[in-house]
Amino acid sequence: MKIWNSIFGSFKKKKKVEAPRGGGIDAALERAMREMRKERGEKEIEWEVRFTKTLQLGRLYSIVILFGFPGERDGFDPGLKGFVQANRNRAVTIEPLHPGVEPDPLADAEEVFRATVHYEAVQVAAGILAVPQVTAEVDEAEGLVRFRWEADEGEGEDRHRNDLVYGVVACPAFGDCRIRELGKRGESGECVIPARPQWKGLELWAYVFSTTEDGMDASGSACVAERVVLNNVALTTKG
Repeated sequence: MKIWNSIFGSFKKKKKVEAPRGGGIDAALERAMREMRKERGEKEIEWEVRFTKTLQLGRLYSIVILFGFPGERDGFDPGLKGFVQANRNRAVTIEPLHPGVEPDPLADAEEVFRATVHYEAVQVAAGILAVPQVTAEVDEAEGLVRFRWEADEGEGEDRHRNDLVYGVVACPAFGDCRIRELGKRGESGECVIPARPQWKGLELWAYVFSTTEDGMDASGSACVAERVVLNNVALTTKG
């Protein structure tokens, strides 16, 4: 798509594009809006809403996609393009606010369509490796999420015993997430990710994925806990 290329094409020309690290998503979004308002039909407005919501979603998982989308580390906002490609149709659904009414091309997109994020469907990683088999359980007393996995000693193109296994806990309502290297695919293990005190009473989602030991390839991700609420997290500040 022409607009897509206009947004991300400049990432490959880093010498010609210099911008603050934290402004990458906003800059991409601004360029997208400028291009799309020139000629906008219903499909273009729907695409705009979906694309915008997925870019915003990237803020929540920004620290995670650095590991989960390793093939883009030389570009601007590493991992962002892969994250958007993996999630704009999978994790975001669109519904019209005024069914049967022809939209005004100059209207704000959010006045035409509503975007909903399905956090259980979010892919925080993508690649050729097999998704690690990990379970997660909530420890309400300790205010944390506990991850467990059994050793996978298989060796092949999609798995290696020394693959790194990662756990993620996200709190969309607070706009924050945590990532931790849990262990290795070929070794059984258990590891925890404590909730932040600010997450008390808010819904959490947990994910797992793996990368090769050198971090150059990744697996897809799996949501292993959804809509978890921890109420005993006041003293959980470390980790």
